[in-house]
This record gives sequence, C-alpha cells and structure tokens, in this order.
Amino acid sequence: NVWALASEYQIANLTLVADFADYFPVHIIGSLDMARNLAFDDAEVSARAPVGNPASGYELGGDAYQMKLTIGYPKLVEQDEWQAFIGYRYVETDAVLDAFTDSDFHLGGTNAKGFMIGGQYAIYKNTWVAARWMSADEITGLPLAIDVFQLDLNAKF
Repeated sequence: NVWALASEYQIANLTLVADFADYFPVHIIGSLDMARNLAFDDAEVSARAPVGNPASGYELGGDAYQMKLTIGYPKLVEQDEWQAFIGYRYVETDAVLDAFTDSDFHLGGTNAKGFMIGGQYAIYKNTWVAARWMSADEITGLPLAIDVFQLDLNAKF
C-alpha cells in the first residue's frame, strides 16, 4: 500500500483498569484503552492519498478505543479455575500504525470495529483451554466483515 504511511504518528494512549475482588477468588475486571494520533491531520493525509479525498467516500480518522469486561480468576493456575470476557474495539484509519495492531482482530490493520467474546478454563494445573470469537467490520470504505474463532490449548511449565 503506497499510502500506508501518509499520516504522521504521535500516539497519546490512556489505559484505565478497575479490578473488583469483592467476590474473591473471582474478580470482575473492567478496562478501557483509548488512543489518539495527535499528529493526524485529515487535510494533509487527504492531499497525499486518493482514498482520503471527500469524493472517495472514505473517511479518515485518528482515534481508537477498546472496552473489555472480564469475570473470573485473574490467572489460571489451578484446575477448575476459569475466566470469561466480552469486549468492543474501534480503530479508525490512522489512529495507530497498522503494523502493530492485533493480527487476529479483523486479520490485522486499522479501520475496524467490532465485538469479541471468549473464555478460558483450567483443565489441569497450569494447563487450560481458551476460546474466543471476534467479529469485526470496516468502519469506512467498502463493506468488509471478518469473523475469527480461535480455540487454544495452553500449558505453562
């Protein structure tokens, strides 16, 4: 992509996490992660790249956020410990450098929004199975929806 780095990048990032252990050993963890590209200039990028000009119908943006709610054990160590989560992610076209985004959500890159849901269950000490489903859509441009389901078996030793 010739225009991939049309924007400058100066990222401001804020992460907030609240961990409620009132139901110990089960925790309720809420997190919010926001990023803004302070160097993003819509007019400058639109002048460099054909997809950003108003006639293209492709809107550029420099903001991103992710919200996530996790319920369960903070770490899966012992058998029968578990964790479940649900979240939402929104990443505009020039919010962050697309080479460093999660390659599983929307199969990587920016210009994506969508939900994720998943869980983990410890089947033995230091061994757990994890599953997650991510459903993402393009924010702007031609419609593109990508759903990803992952099933993992993890062991720590």
